[in-house]
Amino acid sequence: MRLSWIGEIVAVAALVAAPVVAAAAVAGAQDAGSPRALGRGDYTALIRAEQEPSYASIPWLLFGLPREMHTGGNLRVLYEATVAPPFFVSLGHAPLAVAVTPKIVIRQYAGGFYPVPPPSYMPRVTMYYWGRPYARRTRADSIVYAFLRLSHHSNGQDTNYFASTNPPRVNYASGKFSTNFLELGAVQPMVHGGPIVGAQELSIEWHPPAWTRVEIRPIYASLRVHLTSHVELLRPRLGPLEGAVLSLGYLGGPTTPNRRSVASRGILSYTIYSGVGQLGDFALFANYYTGEDYYNIRFDRNISTFKIGALAGVRRLPAGDGTVQALPAMRDE
Repeated sequence: MRLSWIGEIVAVAALVAAPVVAAAAVAGAQDAGSPRALGRGDYTALIRAEQEPSYASIPWLLFGLPREMHTGGNLRVLYEATVAPPFFVSLGHAPLAVAVTPKIVIRQYAGGFYPVPPPSYMPRVTMYYWGRPYARRTRADSIVYAFLRLSHHSNGQDTNYFASTNPPRVNYASGKFSTNFLELGAVQPMVHGGPIVGAQELSIEWHPPAWTRVEIRPIYASLRVHLTSHVELLRPRLGPLEGAVLSLGYLGGPTTPNRRSVASRGILSYTIYSGVGQLGDFALFANYYTGEDYYNIRFDRNISTFKIGALAGVRRLPAGDGTVQALPAMRDE
């Protein structure tokens, strides 16, 4: 019997939660390794290390996106960039951290007047919490912290979603797209003494109907499950490769007619990155993505892309024996 969309979400959530639950169980037996209880500065350092980096693909090195009609012809994408700097708000001694992120995603097309379609505006506020019922920890690999995120996604337009054509088609050029959502999740760092450190994040995203534009409510998946694993390779024993991020997602609820199967609702993103040379805050990366197009109004189509570019703002996870050295600017007051 075919599962309902609620059943699908529950089934997928159970599957993706298993690695995080298992990691937490293993980590719980490791708390006696260090005499110092981790403090606010330690948690903040870990949270900062898991923030989404900004990036820009190198011009002409983004493959797989469909061409689009603009002034100048049927154009391919020249590059894609995301700007997502996090700004943290201090809350004294409370086991809380708040990050405000004014995220923007843009694509520019090659040819004609090199048009930039309406960007994705995705500002968000995220609250991180590590108080009760979580116990005080002494090792980074036994930490679990939760987060609650309020986010917006729109393209800044105010004309009809469908163009006045027969049959109607989505108005990519100037149609309005807008939704707001809540995301609830947990993060489990997994730090080992060997050549690999990492963390896992599991979250569920909900788009309330009243927060989503009327025209897209019947086809924009309102429940989404995300599982992200972030792994870093310690140098120098493993060469120039510095780390990798694997993200899996699933779209639950009513969606477009072309997503009738479980596979068509899935999302996979895999990124490898390297700080080759003296690049300061930048790291070279390569990414493969397949699933729903994340560029605002283009959510109605699935894409498979490969891009090469530069990440900015990559922060390293703590390594070694699992203890954390708080950064000078983040030490406990």
